[in-house]
Amino acid sequence: MKILLIEDEKPIAKALRSGLSTSYLVDLAYTGKKGIYKALTNDYDLIILDLNLPDTSGFEVCQELRQAQLSCPILVLTGKNLAESKAVLLDAGADDYVVKPFSLVEIKARMRALLRRHNAPTGTTTKIGQLSLNPQTQTVLFNHKPLSLSKKEFLLLQYFLRHRNVPLSRLQIAEHIWEGASYLTSNTVDVHVCNLRRKIGLPDSNQLIKTMHGIGYKLVAENN
Repeated sequence: MKILLIEDEKPIAKALRSGLSTSYLVDLAYTGKKGIYKALTNDYDLIILDLNLPDTSGFEVCQELRQAQLSCPILVLTGKNLAESKAVLLDAGADDYVVKPFSLVEIKARMRALLRRHNAPTGTTTKIGQLSLNPQTQTVLFNHKPLSLSKKEFLLLQYFLRHRNVPLSRLQIAEHIWEGASYLTSNTVDVHVCNLRRKIGLPDSNQLIKTMHGIGYKLVAENN
């Protein structure tokens, strides 16, 4: 999973990145404007946002990201412990906050809770043509017949469905399906896509998951 940390105090930022990098891929931004740019041009699973930034406030960053329809969880780091500030934070679009000083254990626990809530199955079945995926029951049907998918294949198909008609690089896919992609072999994504295509059983000329040469893959959903 990929995390964006927006924090201007470099010792805190580097310590957090070091502590989180064992489980997550962590990008850093030292200003609010840089953080907004990164958040809106990359795909992150969670954002950790410091309230006090040199160029703008965390409140304004949070509001701008939500106004841009960014839906990933935002965890705010704040040195203030006032009820009014907390209420304003939540109204601005933050999902949770941690008051400084904090421990890495607390940060990780808050992150896990936010990610669980954000990624919780909604029970809504996603359909494309004859293909349907139900996150609540963890089932996939094609032409009304169940497909037997591994956990990674299910997550891969779900990720493609959430980003239909969007080109996805192999690195993007690896970062979101395998937490921390550094240990993966170079063809891991290709192998799983190949297996997923085989199980869906469509001819090569009519594949839902198209190869984007020089980029990666794209799930093509016409008229859906």
